[in-house]
Amino acid sequence: MSVALDVTPARALIDTPVGIIADGLAPSQVVSVRAWVNIPDGTAWLSAATFVAEPDGRLDLSRAVPLAGSYRIADANGLIWSLAASGAGARQPASGRFIESGLAPYEILFSLHDVDGTELARCPVTRLPMADGVRRLEIRDGGVTGTLFLPEGTGSHTGIVVVPGSNGGIPEHLAALYASHGHVALALGYFRTGGEGGLPDYLMRIPLEYFDNALEWLAARPEVDGALVMDGTSRGGELALLLGSMFPRIGAVIGWVPSSHIHRAFGPPPDGRNVAAWTWQGRDLPFVPPVLRPRGSRDADLEDGIPVPHVEDVNWIVMHPEFEGARIAVERIGGPILLLSGRDDVMWPSAIYCDWIVAWLHAADFPHEVRHLSYENAGHTIGPPGNPATELQSYAARSPNSFPVGGTPEGIARARAALWPEVLGFLERFDRRRQG
Repeated sequence: MSVALDVTPARALIDTPVGIIADGLAPSQVVSVRAWVNIPDGTAWLSAATFVAEPDGRLDLSRAVPLAGSYRIADANGLIWSLAASGAGARQPASGRFIESGLAPYEILFSLHDVDGTELARCPVTRLPMADGVRRLEIRDGGVTGTLFLPEGTGSHTGIVVVPGSNGGIPEHLAALYASHGHVALALGYFRTGGEGGLPDYLMRIPLEYFDNALEWLAARPEVDGALVMDGTSRGGELALLLGSMFPRIGAVIGWVPSSHIHRAFGPPPDGRNVAAWTWQGRDLPFVPPVLRPRGSRDADLEDGIPVPHVEDVNWIVMHPEFEGARIAVERIGGPILLLSGRDDVMWPSAIYCDWIVAWLHAADFPHEVRHLSYENAGHTIGPPGNPATELQSYAARSPNSFPVGGTPEGIARARAALWPEVLGFLERFDRRRQG
């Protein structure tokens, strides 16, 4: 029997788990399996692990624990989430949630090698950031700057507005994935869009009227049945909750590593210091001070050498009445809420923020579903599965500076695999409730 390597499915959405099986090996033969992908920006991503074949000469990576390698648990998807950008000059992604491949399909090459490094078999698979049949429309219309993704087929659907965090831009990857699962999704930019739509370069004094206009625009689309979900990550999660508390048109909110309070502007000092992030009817909305003491500060708490928020600083926000105006009135949200956080988030204490939100909602007898899913050993880069979890730094889009995000690759990968079905299930329940 010849040696064979089978990776399935051969072509599938990026969030689809893979199966990896080798056959025809010698009993208990030691082999390595490698993965390689070269994405369109030219960065190569590599991973590898060494295994011992079963007595029958078969190797199933869903059951086999690596002897050594880029990951150390039984997981057929381990070679994907342990992919690491290769080389000192490799382009590091601005977000650890997605390989920056654009929306084009890309190939991962899996190969099987003996102990001498001789290749025994190979098997390529194609990964799709966006499903075949999804339509992508750039929108620069009616004061809306973004990209609309329409699922295959006809009929009307729930509309999801996806907003980015402090990296800005237009968050196409997540919107494309939502559309791939049957939803209409608008990836909405509101700053750092390269000047498109006249939007600012920094998250600073952004008028909330802009989002109200975008919501109205999306609700009027013939592909949308009128129900809208607001989805945001990090500062976008803060924004999603804030908008949900203000605009009845929003029927549900998904907050990825969000905040419970409004924070200050995110921009270059000194302009970005003590300036409001959001405005409404021409007035700055109040905000809380930073909960993370400056990096390099003598009194900064350190965890594995990384500054983390002081617990007393975080508690100070809710203990002082002066910051009540910056609290997001989540109890006013007119529908279900899903909160997602990492317990090891060191960008900001998203898990604590979400715990507070749940407590406020329970105290207010909130009549809708509210869930907070929080994951150990996961940090700020939780998101859909199917991408590397090895990027433990967030790279500023216009700066060489990097910021720790927390978590471990394994913890991040486990969180992503567990939470994504929960997100899709939340949307399905929302649809069923609306349809009676």
